[in-house]
Amino acid sequence: MINVFTEPFDCRLEAAEAPAEDILSFFEQRLGIVPDAKQLDVLTSGAKRVIVNCSRQWGKSTMAAGKALHRAVTKAGCLVIVASPTERQSREFVRKVKQLAGRAGERTAGDGDNRISVRLGNGSRIVGLPGSEGTVRGFSAVSLLLIDEASRVTDEMYRALRPMLAVSDGDLWMMSTPLGKRGFFYETWEFGDEWAKFRSPVTECGRVKPEFVAEERSAQGELWFRQEYMCEFLDNGENLFGRDLVESALEDGDWWELEKPPQGLWTMPLARGRVSIAVDLGKRVDFTAIAVMERREGRSEVAVRYLERLPLGTFYPDVVERVRQLSKDGRLGSRTQAVVDATGVGGPVVDMMRKAGLGCSLSAVTITGGAVERGQGDWWYVPKQDLLTMVQVAMECGDLKVMRGLAESGRWVREMVRMRRRGDGEGGEHDDLAMAVALGLWGLKKGEAGFRGERLVLG
Repeated sequence: MINVFTEPFDCRLEAAEAPAEDILSFFEQRLGIVPDAKQLDVLTSGAKRVIVNCSRQWGKSTMAAGKALHRAVTKAGCLVIVASPTERQSREFVRKVKQLAGRAGERTAGDGDNRISVRLGNGSRIVGLPGSEGTVRGFSAVSLLLIDEASRVTDEMYRALRPMLAVSDGDLWMMSTPLGKRGFFYETWEFGDEWAKFRSPVTECGRVKPEFVAEERSAQGELWFRQEYMCEFLDNGENLFGRDLVESALEDGDWWELEKPPQGLWTMPLARGRVSIAVDLGKRVDFTAIAVMERREGRSEVAVRYLERLPLGTFYPDVVERVRQLSKDGRLGSRTQAVVDATGVGGPVVDMMRKAGLGCSLSAVTITGGAVERGQGDWWYVPKQDLLTMVQVAMECGDLKVMRGLAESGRWVREMVRMRRRGDGEGGEHDDLAMAVALGLWGLKKGEAGFRGERLVLG
């Protein structure tokens, strides 16, 4: 898999120095490679941001290595970076670059600083990086950045790579087969409007015989075949919540429609049902997240009316004051409760909130890793898996609605789809907003029974 980020030190000269036609001549005359129609479209697109969703055996490694070499040859002194999920893959990529350089009559050597590298006679370098966020920092003014097997590269590494393009205003290409509805590769494909997008399933690749395609479909199974050969993004079952299910909770219903705030802290229409202010506490490593949710009388739906994630390091007294401000807002009505994460240091924070006089009832929930929910009155111990299961059931029943217009709704979606079955976030992803919504749903779904020591029942 591969991603290509390309740009010279002065990108304004790129079009004049290396027009799109030159790369075709380079491939055909110097490398002896004749690209097929789709490969030609990609190579000559001229776009600064290119994403290629292609099948296995499409030729992405050869196309990317040729692109990297073309940039290094035509831009003296430039830096080309290839990043891969593993060091072995980066080595293989650079090895292919050396092979193509030999075809093109270019002499190569290591750059003397990096183990996985090629240096050309004109001073241009191609450097391969392994798949660890901590090992990719320190490069700048990158002319071309390639990310091999992009769907397998972590979001943390992707975020560390992008600043390399800032000084050079470099081009960015990504090429990969899909790996579920997750990560930056999927999100770029679905939502990256500024990107030039190319899709090439195996059925459009004349180099792969139909007999082999039929054999692979039969031997590997339909889902795997659709992902690896037909370029489809499918929920892979590894995460707790499928993206389709999570996105089905996003709605624009008028009875929970967000109003544009003038300068105030927040605003929403007057609540007509029971309201829960849910707080998932954090400070230095995790964020404090707040969700305000409403359940109308006689209706099963719970609407998320407000989401906020406070900055890391926010002092607990400031968290208490923010919750107090929300609880005092007259638009919430008299049927408001606060549900606060009391895990760890949460207990003292709950005590601070009681002393602050929230003006509403307050229930403390210690989130546990156990299997039994217990508690009475205003202090409960609830397994995390129970909270997440409640959210899943609510979404499947259509009972959880999140306003699409909320500033944090997109972040909530990302947290949800990266939640793994064991309850933690994929790749260290935060789950603060997800847990705040789960706590708020728990508080509202307790129904008229209240806190009487009963097992919480949906419906």
